[in-house]
Amino acid sequence: MRVGIACSNKTPSILITTADARNFGGLLHSPIYRVHFGRKSVSPQAHKGEAMTYSPVPEPYRSRVLLVDDERGILDALYTLLESDGYEVLAASNGPDALTIFQQSIRPIELLVTDYDMPGMSGLELACECSRIGRELCVLYVSGAHPNEQLRADLQERKRGFLAKPFRTDDLLRKARELLVESPRQLPLPDSAIGNPGDSINVSE
Repeated sequence: MRVGIACSNKTPSILITTADARNFGGLLHSPIYRVHFGRKSVSPQAHKGEAMTYSPVPEPYRSRVLLVDDERGILDALYTLLESDGYEVLAASNGPDALTIFQQSIRPIELLVTDYDMPGMSGLELACECSRIGRELCVLYVSGAHPNEQLRADLQERKRGFLAKPFRTDDLLRKARELLVESPRQLPLPDSAIGNPGDSINVSE
């Protein structure tokens, strides 16, 4: 038995055969077992023998979301909600920390879900600072108060949304998807459960 390393389409694999590697004629007429790293599958060989293939399994695409709220309970609840719906979630409890996360994120953050009224740096100020970095960004503001003049002006921009507290879980997930669909970088999201209609997050200022 001979064992060698092969590479097909830049995918490393282990080639196992009973033929003498120096005998190409024997290699063509001997069983060949090829093992790729990743998912296992079995497929017929063009030559005599059978191949066991372990092909790499690509991870499903997950939109990256930055979640910001100064209320710990709300932050935890929304984190769980978004993550369970398939998003990759980064979280912060205030604007400055969120801005640092945004600046240091190697993979682009596509959606900012932020409380509007926070001490130190408001959600609007955070969104403006993130937008200055030059990355395309969807923003969903959540607040228990009616939008003021500044926020109403920002909401006129493309890929901006507002959700009044308290809100239902499916309302937030629907708003997030609507905003991301507008982004050319966003791939279509799979249909999945978005929470029971009766689920709600009861929060206030």
